[in-house]
Amino acid sequence: MARKPLLLAFLLIVLAIAGWLVAREIRFQNSQPGSGPLLEGPARQAAGESERTQPVAGPAREPTALEASRAAQPTEELTASAFVLRGRIVDERRLDAAGAEVRLVRANGATRSVRSDESGRFEFTIPARPLKWESVALWALRDENAAVRTLGLPGSEAPSSYGFLRAPTPLGDVDAGTLTLRQAQSLHIRVVDAGEPAVGAEVALHLGVDPTVLWRGTSDAAGKLTSPALPGGCANLEAVRGGAEGRARVFLPEEREVRIELAPRYEALITLVEKQSGAPIAGAVVGLDETVQAPSSENSKGMGFGEYITMRKGAGGTTTTDAGGMAHFPNLSASADYRVQVRAPGVESYPPQGSGGERVGAAKPNLRIELARVESRSVRWPIAAGEVPQPPEGARILLRPAPGSGRVSYGEPPPPPREGVVRDGQVVAQAIEGRGFFLGTAPDGSIARFFVDEKSELGTAVSFRKPRTVELYVHAGDLAPVAHALAQARNQGNNPLGEPASTDADGLAKLTGLYGELAEVYVLGPTDGAREVNAGSVNLENGDARVELVLPASASMRARLTVRIDGAAQLPPEYQLHSAKVLEEFPERGELLLEVALPATGTDVSLAISSPGFLPASVKLPIGRDGTEARAVLELTRSSMLTAIVTRPRNQDWVEIQIQSWNEAKRTWGRVPHYFNGLSTPNGPDGSFRFFQLAPGRYQVSDARSKIASEPVEIAAGQAEASVALDLDGVEWVSGRVEVPDPAELSRVRVLSSASPSSSGTPWRPGSSWLPGMAAPPGAYPSADGSFKLQVKRGVSTTLRAWHPWLAPADPGGEIVVDAGREGVVLKLASGDQVRLEVPQLAELPSLAAARVGLYEGPAKGEPRTWLHAPLVEGALRFTGVPRGRATLWIDAGREYAPLVLTDVEIGAGLTDLGTAEFSRGSSLRIRQSVKEGQAAARIYISAQREQAPALFRDLNSNGETTAVLSGLEAGTYRVSYGAIMDGKNSERQLEIDGVSDVELELQ
Repeated sequence: MARKPLLLAFLLIVLAIAGWLVAREIRFQNSQPGSGPLLEGPARQAAGESERTQPVAGPAREPTALEASRAAQPTEELTASAFVLRGRIVDERRLDAAGAEVRLVRANGATRSVRSDESGRFEFTIPARPLKWESVALWALRDENAAVRTLGLPGSEAPSSYGFLRAPTPLGDVDAGTLTLRQAQSLHIRVVDAGEPAVGAEVALHLGVDPTVLWRGTSDAAGKLTSPALPGGCANLEAVRGGAEGRARVFLPEEREVRIELAPRYEALITLVEKQSGAPIAGAVVGLDETVQAPSSENSKGMGFGEYITMRKGAGGTTTTDAGGMAHFPNLSASADYRVQVRAPGVESYPPQGSGGERVGAAKPNLRIELARVESRSVRWPIAAGEVPQPPEGARILLRPAPGSGRVSYGEPPPPPREGVVRDGQVVAQAIEGRGFFLGTAPDGSIARFFVDEKSELGTAVSFRKPRTVELYVHAGDLAPVAHALAQARNQGNNPLGEPASTDADGLAKLTGLYGELAEVYVLGPTDGAREVNAGSVNLENGDARVELVLPASASMRARLTVRIDGAAQLPPEYQLHSAKVLEEFPERGELLLEVALPATGTDVSLAISSPGFLPASVKLPIGRDGTEARAVLELTRSSMLTAIVTRPRNQDWVEIQIQSWNEAKRTWGRVPHYFNGLSTPNGPDGSFRFFQLAPGRYQVSDARSKIASEPVEIAAGQAEASVALDLDGVEWVSGRVEVPDPAELSRVRVLSSASPSSSGTPWRPGSSWLPGMAAPPGAYPSADGSFKLQVKRGVSTTLRAWHPWLAPADPGGEIVVDAGREGVVLKLASGDQVRLEVPQLAELPSLAAARVGLYEGPAKGEPRTWLHAPLVEGALRFTGVPRGRATLWIDAGREYAPLVLTDVEIGAGLTDLGTAEFSRGSSLRIRQSVKEGQAAARIYISAQREQAPALFRDLNSNGETTAVLSGLEAGTYRVSYGAIMDGKNSERQLEIDGVSDVELELQ
């Protein structure tokens, strides 16, 4: 199982992708021709058209009472499901903004307008609830200021939970929250077709990555039109006229004019044939998904910074191949990036796992794809004796995919269940393709697990057992039963084992029909805003289970938080407050009245705030349990922005611009923590790349492919913006080959470049800046014949060197200096001085590939002279890079054992054999957990990190033992974290460890 930070990061990215896909249907509705809000000039509607698209009459600053605002709305017949959408408008000081025009833009383009009252509040009455969730936009304008927010209106039809717990969506009124007016700017648009003005082009505009169309207009006789005032940020435009279409992206307020080039739509033809015979594949479902690069902006909120790659499923259409295996797509946009997806019985799915698949574009509209035929077969599973008698002859066995055995794409229905039949003591199923992993249910409800290897016709023996039931009792803190709590059982891979159930009036929920295995029971309380909690682990191998959960009391307290900016009490224009609910704002004194949930234990609670233009900040709030208001002051520090002006390389469309910060203590460039990846799509004006929320420090940007970096730039405290230039225009290829004494050694070779950011300042240093030496240094991988290819910058002296863990660069011929592209380069590696250490203990560890070695001239303290990468080969560690003479070696295998320190060893010429190593276990962390009767021990994650040099890290995913042991700790001070993997709660503490004694802790 992945580590928790990686799991949380992955879940965040999946949620972002899911959000985009949920909204894609609305985007198509919005793309249809129709009226839109705030039409001006040539885009204004003719008299007599719907008054809902006309501006509200009256002076912009004249306050209108909320009752009058309601009356100004168009009269529509209200239904029983009618509800109110309300919100508040404020200015940049968070003061009430009266008289702002507020427009509600529905998914079908219909627009209604009201004005905010003297307290900045507004309301819209929605006559009927939509059937499904509907994405709408709110657009507020006053003078030269504007604000835009998109939100979802809950539909009467409950959204799919995809097997997980989801609280019922409240179907009452909707609170849109607070919209902050910011400086706005109109956008001047020009549409051209073949260089000539495009008269009558329909233009749609939406902001950022949100698919909701905010405004529509039509170009005049000069091909021009002007948008209403828009807040700063990214604006995406689409223009359509007849069979031509074009797109553009601009960034306000810097870019105020945009030109959209129309291009003819085109037809694509996808032909599918069998790989074995070349015969056409008829009846296959072929779809064109559009890839969308979504770069982050400063107000990406809690999503993190970097680039999101999302798929608009079926954006290019979905069709079925004809008798000739051909699928036609007649109306595609020349501006879009389409990818092919194929689903067909009897052939392999496309694209294959780990691949994005073929691209379709105007320059490559026709594709021929070969798919291997997947032969279906009859599979037999012998029935072994089990808890219950085997099903009778002829019994039908319902086979469904076992939890975690397959992936269902978002929005696609699950595959239909298969059916097997009991014949002669076996379960026989037809039309099984590839590897199979199922749960099979007999007519009496008994369950068995079915597995068969790919291409095999005989599966593993199965035995049937009674379906298991988990009885869950949920109580409140006073032991009163809790009704209407949702419960679900999942395996320890977080895959649902059955449908959720709700507790009854006695607080009882029964989770039935479960297969007998380890399971986690989750509960979602019935109160608004409740979070899912882990009620416990159960082992269903031997029978049913019973779980009791006491939901913690939802006690809360009131608190006042004063926010200070630049030494003065002041609220930021926009913010997100975590772990508290804002009851009231007092902007004139920079104060927030809060409701804070009280933790079960502790004397304080941490409040965190994030705001565009400021560094994330937090403050400890003392807990008051006597009804008094707690108070705290939080200081907000303005953040900086780095703009990278990138000159793209010739004949190369794709770049990925990454940002690094300088770590003075480690003397190396490292990743900026809140950037989970780089940017391949510009997110700033004029094709620039912007990086936000930077603290004072030293930064540079680099290209992920060529590893070429910009000059560093220092950002001082209080500096709002800095810029760097990265010129990739002169990037050229160097190609050649690496020669080694034995071709088998080529798999470990890397070709290193002195231009790589990871090598800057410390050339040829292997590994990452966090645990250096644990991995081979980043560089170009040669092919099996030794050939390699990498990029350098023309005019910049760059050293290329062949690297191998125990071979050395030949002299001469081991490295070369180039200042431009070159072909035919030869880099040679030769046998030199190397060290060998027999490590039988490490050889017994599963999947251990290498250790890292710190080289010291004296005691093993602080940062070593250098880090070396030592692969484990045939039971021994082998490495080079230790000068002849005496040295101290600090050897870290990364897990199980404490680092081994070899002091004052003699290194000679050629091969130095240091004999057989003897590693110790060092200190261990022993995490105990109490297990209730009928339950099972939870799987827990433990980590221990020593930050003093040399850095040391150990972690462990337990396997459900009652005492989990993390060993291999050397003496030092560690930051220790531990908690149940599926619970989401960790205990953290700092411990002093002596490297000999164990430390025992209790899982709370």
